[in-house]
Amino acid sequence: MIDDLTKTNMKFLLFYLCLLVSFFANSQVDTIYNVNGVEKIPYYEQLYRFRVWRDINLKEKQNAALVPEEKKKGLLSFLLRTLKSDSLKAYDPADLDFTNPVPAADVLGKQGIQGVANFDSRGTYTAGMQFVFKGRVYDVSQDVSGKHKPGEDPLWRWDSRVKKIPATVSPFDEKKNYDKNSVVSFEGRQYTALQDLKELETPFKGSSFYNQGDEAKPFYTTDDITSIQLIEDVIFDKRRSKLVYDIVGFVLYDNEFPKALVNFKEFAGLVDRLYHERKMKTRQEVTFVNRYNPSIKLSFVDAFKLRLFHGIISKVENPDDLTISRIYENNNRSYGESVFARWEEEMKMMEKEHNLWEY
Repeated sequence: MIDDLTKTNMKFLLFYLCLLVSFFANSQVDTIYNVNGVEKIPYYEQLYRFRVWRDINLKEKQNAALVPEEKKKGLLSFLLRTLKSDSLKAYDPADLDFTNPVPAADVLGKQGIQGVANFDSRGTYTAGMQFVFKGRVYDVSQDVSGKHKPGEDPLWRWDSRVKKIPATVSPFDEKKNYDKNSVVSFEGRQYTALQDLKELETPFKGSSFYNQGDEAKPFYTTDDITSIQLIEDVIFDKRRSKLVYDIVGFVLYDNEFPKALVNFKEFAGLVDRLYHERKMKTRQEVTFVNRYNPSIKLSFVDAFKLRLFHGIISKVENPDDLTISRIYENNNRSYGESVFARWEEEMKMMEKEHNLWEY
């Protein structure tokens, strides 16, 4: 009887051990392949791999499909729109592990015009001042005030004959609108409104108090982003005998300054979902403009996988984490030599792939 109980307990113990092992195994992050990549090629199937940074100049004719003349279409417009609406996460350009998303306003936001505040209906504005209202900048053409503070505004009359203010008279409240003949107390005195005192007139085009100006542009637009830096892992898959470009992400650049990093895996998931929506308008938002054959409809993800863009290598993974230009600069070599070196890296990649296929 005791032996039977012991055997039963051992079975239960082994069962619980198996459950624990299974739980911890499933809770571990899969490290067989790059979890931020799209291709999911196991490390043991990679004959060689190196990370490459490519600069995609959006002003080049070959990349014109990414930023068509109609600003509301194209890849760049889609990226800015989805980042602004938080449909797509933004990351700091240095966060290549994609661990901490940051608000789009922090990496792509503008402060409108420096020193110009938003419109305040209870504020006081003098001629020549500016404010922002509904994304536009307005100039104040004449002095206006929405506070109508007793003692400072001629629209209030001081009742000098009243020495003792009645208990029924309420103190002045800046947040309240007053009708004509309203009576208030302020700093020990009684005042009467000479006319209706309401908030400032809401700014509109053609207003007699405000002149409408340009847009404040609180977010970066397609005109502000000049280039995209593509970050990818170039992998030779020895099982398929194929060179694979596993895109990790891309960085939006304002001239020479990186602004926001986008995870390509998250981007591809969003594009694929929208590309298979029922509404034609939604599908067109993520459709690549094929100027050479409009009958073939591709998504943005397909366009990147088919390499329908032109990008020049700016950096290849190295121990010092230096760009090609910086390496040549540190060795007192000319900028022209570094330009040729960037093209040479492209040729070396093609030659390495060609030599492997010769075996």
